[in-house]
Amino acid sequence: MKKYLVTSLLFLLATLCLNAQTKIPLRNEDGIYKITCQLNNYPLDFTLDTGCSDLLIPDSIANILRKIGCIKPEDDNLDSIKCKLADGSIVDGVAFNIQDLKIGSIHLHNVSGIIGGEKSSILLGNSVLKHLQPYMKEEYYLTVYKTQNNIVLINEALHLKRIAEATENEDWSKCINHYLQLINAPS
Repeated sequence: MKKYLVTSLLFLLATLCLNAQTKIPLRNEDGIYKITCQLNNYPLDFTLDTGCSDLLIPDSIANILRKIGCIKPEDDNLDSIKCKLADGSIVDGVAFNIQDLKIGSIHLHNVSGIIGGEKSSILLGNSVLKHLQPYMKEEYYLTVYKTQNNIVLINEALHLKRIAEATENEDWSKCINHYLQLINAPS
């Protein structure tokens, strides 16, 4: 019976891991999708732009973020670059490092971004979106599938199985709830 419980637990955890996903709210404003993110703990409304290469912030917003300490001088000491905007215009930009970017419940660390020009919008482009793959844009959500964590969670489940067998731990509900929380699945 104990082997059956252990095998069932492992199968359940593997199934939940493979189906784990995070839904991040989007706002559709006349066909333009907006997403709220926290850049170094400061909330900003970005335009989700799958045609944009980078995360882009206009100079005026960057100056405010510098004044309140969200962007530190050591973060924007990277290369000066030229950016081509969707309208074809060219603006000067400077690459900078984002220490923490929170998108929904997902935290990304040390992501590159560009500060550039007054004509630019606040854009969330592919320099960030590549870290969220695979994802799917829906009408009201950006759904991020957590495949990058599956192997780690399955390995942890195997480790948990070995510990439970060695200690003859019968309290499976604690183990299951712990892993459900890790993958943001309903318990």
